Amino acid sequence: MNKRTLGSLLLGLLLVLTWALRPGPALLQGALEARIDELNDSDFPVLHAAVTVTDAVGRPVVGLQPEQFQASAGGVPLAVTQVQSAADNDVPMGLVLAFDVSGSMEGLPLQQAREAGHALIEQLLPIDQVAVLAFAGSVQVLQPFAADRNALSQAIDGLKAGGDTALFQAVAGSSDLAASSNLPRRAVVLLSDGEDFGGRSTISRAGSLETIRRTGIPVFVVGLGGQIDRPYLEELAAAARTPLLLAPSPEELRALYSRIGETLRHQYVVTVDAEAVAPGEAMLRLAVTYDGATAAAERPFTVPAPPAPPAAPPPPAAAPVEEPAPASTSEGGVSPVVIAAAGAALLVAALLAGGLIVRRRRRGRRQAGEGLEQRMQSLPAPELAASPANESEAPMAGPPIAELTVLNGAPGTESYPLSEAPATIGSAPDCTIRLPNGKSSSRVRIWRREGKFMLHNLSRRGRVAVGGKPVTWAVLEDGDEIEIGPHRLRFRLRPAAEGVPGFLKNRPRSLSS
Repeated sequence: MNKRTLGSLLLGLLLVLTWALRPGPALLQGALEARIDELNDSDFPVLHAAVTVTDAVGRPVVGLQPEQFQASAGGVPLAVTQVQSAADNDVPMGLVLAFDVSGSMEGLPLQQAREAGHALIEQLLPIDQVAVLAFAGSVQVLQPFAADRNALSQAIDGLKAGGDTALFQAVAGSSDLAASSNLPRRAVVLLSDGEDFGGRSTISRAGSLETIRRTGIPVFVVGLGGQIDRPYLEELAAAARTPLLLAPSPEELRALYSRIGETLRHQYVVTVDAEAVAPGEAMLRLAVTYDGATAAAERPFTVPAPPAPPAAPPPPAAAPVEEPAPASTSEGGVSPVVIAAAGAALLVAALLAGGLIVRRRRRGRRQAGEGLEQRMQSLPAPELAASPANESEAPMAGPPIAELTVLNGAPGTESYPLSEAPATIGSAPDCTIRLPNGKSSSRVRIWRREGKFMLHNLSRRGRVAVGGKPVTWAVLEDGDEIEIGPHRLRFRLRPAAEGVPGFLKNRPRSLSS
């Protein structure tokens, strides 16, 4: 048997063994991984989670549907209201590229870092914005957030090496820069080939890690070569909840950055309704099912406490009234001139007092000046009866005595009658008056007590204002403009003798268009 025949047999045997030992379905299923890269709770109770799902070989899993995601917090199931693929739905991102340009990066390392940066930018969506940051003895933002690829390329090509390494300051600065972006997804890709050197950082090691935890921005940490501060970079990656990526040589940077770009392009933005979570520290758990396997990831968040009713201001102290000394006439009586002057003074005082009372009443409508709202704050708000299955057929408790007119709604959905019964107004399905745009978390309750209509802001963070001023409680008056999230409504009292106008009869109880 010649050498060529023996080589062919060995190659065939190797192929057979490779096929026989290939990863089976169980191995692939066990390697499914989910990671919550970022959790934005600024619009609580709505949570927005940027999620990465990878398969057995680390490739992003694409094409996942909302029903493949399940959310919970503390064992309480939460509704997943939306799942968006960044690539398929044009969900933009604010990305910071942070480059180590210290003296050790001179030559081939910096050249390969430039090429890797260009390769990553080429993978991004046209609507993504990128900022370029360089650090050596100091930290500089060479290019603020921009979508202009030419400007970004010029900033990367302009990188020059030299100086010490302010690594701790660069970590904190790049994270804060990414957090300043108002785009739905944010991230940092930070490259370093060494350790914090030269004492140039204005922040400590612990302070830099605390910044990462505070901002919650995912930082993809890339360590180049064998002189890196690996313990610190591992701790940094753990704080950012991302894997540490190592490039033993500069030639491997391009492939690493391309892999990061693919991961970012195929992120999912999962929207969760966390209304049912109690105030305090909580842990969001997202589970995803794919091809028979399930992977889960967790991320902490804070549920704010509901706003406390404002403290009632103390009543103004009454000014002491000085009794004028009686003026006597030559006959021992009161002079007519004095009587006339006193009458005029009393008239002026009455007019001034009346004006002061009117001004105080007008000013006190939004506060607790009249005492009625103070009493309301000490009383529990009325409970609403369960809404009927068909909101349009829900009975009205008594004749309409007021109405809400939608100022920025679609034609044909402009008014809703109010009666003595309490009503909640908002975008949630359980509201008596359901407004369009289900993403808004703002809601209020309006009811009549002691002859006046009261408004109570039930939102934890949503904007509610009356007359342009944010309120928790308010006494409504005819003509008041109410803001509930993005919606503007006009409150109008109706004369008691007025009947129900024709355009209000048989009107659906939902205001969604």
